Amino acid sequence: MRPVPAYLHAKLEEQYGPSLAARIEAGFKHERATTLRVNTLKASRDQVQEQLAEAGLRTQTVAWYADALVVAGVDEQRAERWLAAHADGAGAAAAGPRGAEKKGDRAHTGSADPAASAPDPVEAHVGRTARLTPLGVLRAHPLYTDGALYLQSLSAMVPALLVAPRAGQSVLDMCAAPGGKTCQLAALSNNQALITACEKNPLRAERLRYNLAAQDARVNVMVEDARRLDPYFSFDAALLDAPCSGSGTVQLMDARQAKRQRFEADLLARTVRTQQALLARALELVPAGGVVTYSTCSILADENEEVVRAALEQRLAAGGTEGEKRGGGRDGRHSRKRGRGGRQRRGSNRSGSQGAFADNDVWGAASFSGGAAGGDQGARGTRRSSAVELVPVDPERFSGMPLLPTSLEGTLCVRPTDLYEGFFVAQLKKL
Repeated sequence: MRPVPAYLHAKLEEQYGPSLAARIEAGFKHERATTLRVNTLKASRDQVQEQLAEAGLRTQTVAWYADALVVAGVDEQRAERWLAAHADGAGAAAAGPRGAEKKGDRAHTGSADPAASAPDPVEAHVGRTARLTPLGVLRAHPLYTDGALYLQSLSAMVPALLVAPRAGQSVLDMCAAPGGKTCQLAALSNNQALITACEKNPLRAERLRYNLAAQDARVNVMVEDARRLDPYFSFDAALLDAPCSGSGTVQLMDARQAKRQRFEADLLARTVRTQQALLARALELVPAGGVVTYSTCSILADENEEVVRAALEQRLAAGGTEGEKRGGGRDGRHSRKRGRGGRQRRGSNRSGSQGAFADNDVWGAASFSGGAAGGDQGARGTRRSSAVELVPVDPERFSGMPLLPTSLEGTLCVRPTDLYEGFFVAQLKKL
């Protein structure tokens, strides 16, 4: 088991004190339980639990979210029977890419030597053990391959619940890939909210589209850096699950994760600057009364309370944002075409966003505001406000969730345990 990175250890002790830091670091040592979200666009929780039980998986519900399940254990005999019965289909995939590759190699060797074609008993045992884990059975199950469930951390389910999208409401998911929270937003609104998902990386955007299609989630996808979204777009609500250090997701038993995660002062500083820029833009993209939900999978105040506090204290110059003063977005031009209800027409976005609303034949979910002579007017004809207030998150709503103290009342920070990843969430309302 690798040690806690030195820089992260120092930051945790500085913020939480030695005793609580030790409890947090103890959470890093656990192998986390397998948790999932039922995709109610395709199945009910009862249907999912019944079918998983047939495959040997015991599941438990979560008090604060009806669609969340925890895999509590595996009945190995039942799971093995189920996998054997499905060996020609999903069961064959349970062994993963390595198992499939080795099986194919044997099938094409044509060797007449029984010893050459006989499976290695050690590899056979390892393969069987891998198949009979919760993840092994889940990934072999049609519910997984058909998109009726989504493997997701319990902590990561919180932001979409706070957004609580409604039918007809326009919602922006600013850093959407791979799409777990985006799909959850669609399911919570029964595909009735007008959701736009933004992802700057084209490859990650393709993965996002794949997951959306698998989950039957009706969402418009923009391939764009959310920091560069034109302030003339306007959404009723925005979700910013910001890129972060991942300090809440450390697993000391995972050697592969150690290669991916770095904890250094300069990297943290760059991440914070990105978070601040994204949150500032999010607050420009909602009108008065609009709410931005900000979240990270970090437990460091630098990325959480301090970023939110800076946004609360920020005061935009009188007369609107810089883009609004110019009367027409980043390049000073007003070249938008209006569709029905003042919404942007599909495919009329500026060059570079790669067909913001081209994924579905629907009107874009984003309104846009103003004209060349009235650029400081909001999407509904009201002046964009610079004032922001914190919307307190009620911890009682998330009964049983292990929480950490925060320096900003009304925000929520989850302590990493065997069941939860470390996570932070806050909500800000534009006045």
